Formats: sequence, structure tokens, C-alpha cells
Amino acid sequence: MAAPNIAFGATAAEKQAEADAVRNQLISLQADLETASDNYYGALDEQQAAQDAMAAEQAKIDDTNAQIQDLQGKLSTRARSMYRTGSASFLDFVLGATSFDEFTSNWDLLTQMNNNDSEMVDTSKQLREQLQASKDEYARQEQIAADKAAEAAQIQQEVQAKVDQATELVNSLDAEAKELLEQEQAAAAAAAAAEAAAANRNNGSGGGGSSSGGGSSSGGGYTGGSSDVPSYGSVVDYAMSRIGCPYVWGAEGPNAFDCSGLVRWA
Repeated sequence: MAAPNIAFGATAAEKQAEADAVRNQLISLQADLETASDNYYGALDEQQAAQDAMAAEQAKIDDTNAQIQDLQGKLSTRARSMYRTGSASFLDFVLGATSFDEFTSNWDLLTQMNNNDSEMVDTSKQLREQLQASKDEYARQEQIAADKAAEAAQIQQEVQAKVDQATELVNSLDAEAKELLEQEQAAAAAAAAAEAAAANRNNGSGGGGSSSGGGSSSGGGYTGGSSDVPSYGSVVDYAMSRIGCPYVWGAEGPNAFDCSGLVRWA
């Protein structure tokens, strides 16, 4: 079915049988083509779904980038503030307290600031990991979409090529069968005409040997039965008496017949 071969039928009937066999293959291939087409359009739907998933991942990427930029801005502001102020200011801020309550309060405030900075760093790290995961998922969905569409298109093209090949072969076999049939019909007609001519020549050379009483005339070279028309008998008897007569299209006897001509004569 994948690659039908050139047929080798020698007669019109054989050639037509080969054409019918390929035609049955073609029917199966056309069913495969319909399936491939359905799969192709299904792949396009999956591709659209993958593209939608890609768009969702892009939205996540954009949102994550915005959060990272915001955190980076805050950390940069804190770093610049610490650089300008210097570490001594923190000591002054803590040790310059006039009371223990003020000292503990300032210390707690510094601790909270450091914790916030640490949390921002951790959050930024997590967001970067999420960003990378989103980018990876984006790339995966993009590859899935491309692969499915390409695979479905390839299958559809291959099946279509097989259908085209089978169609071409069926048409070729039909044409060959028709040509062989015409040749066989022409040969049969020529042979029948030759036999009829030979029978007429034999009848002409018999010198009136078709006498109803003789029963010995060849009657045109018949190979079986009597050459003379029986004077009585059944329809079968009359038909059997014509055994050996040539087949000639449209002939109705008594020395040549076609099918219906023999039936009517008998």
C-alpha cells in the first residue's frame, strides 16, 4: 500500500483485477488521509493551546521581572544610604542612645532593617529562580507547539503522496485494461470473421453437399454434432446440431451465430 508496484496482468480481466485491488488500497489510503487531516487540525489546536500557555508564561516573566527590578531598586537605595552614611553612623545610632530603652529600641530597629534587607535578597533570589523556570517552560511549550505542527504536517504530506500515487496507478491500470479489452475484442472479431469466411468457402466448395438426406456434408467444417438441420426434435436437439459453428456478432445461423441468435434460431 505504501508504494504500489506496476502490475503485470496480461489480459484485460487480470489488468482490471489489479486496478480494482489498487482501488481498494486507495480507499484505505483515503481513510488514512482523513485521519491524518484530523490529526493535523488537532495538532493545530494543541499548538494554539501551547501558544496560549506561552503567553501565560510570558506574563509571569514580565511580572517577575517587575518585582525583581523593584527589589533591586530598594536594595540599591539601602546600599547607597549605607555607603554615604558609613558604618560609624550605625554605631553612633546605637551607642549614642541616652537610655537603655532607647538603646534596645534602636538595636531592634537596626535588626529589623537587616532582616528586611535579607528578606528582599531572598525574595529576589526566589523570583529569579521562578523567572528561569518560567523561561524554561516557555521554551518547552514553544518546542511542543512546533514539533506537533511539524509532525502532523509531515504525516499529512506523506499520506497525500501515497493517495496521489495510488490514484495515478489506478488510472493507468484502468487505461491499460481498457486498451487490452479493445485489443481482445478486435482479435475475437477478426478470428470470428476468418472462421466465417472459411466456413463459407467450405460450403461453396461442397458442391451442394448440404442435402437434407445425406447427412455426410461437413457443413462448414463443424467439429461436433450433425451439420444438417434435424427434421424434428427438441430445442436442445436443434441447438446441439450447431456445435462447431463459429461465433459471429449478430449472426443468427444456420452456419454462424452469436448468443441470442442461436437461442432464437433453435
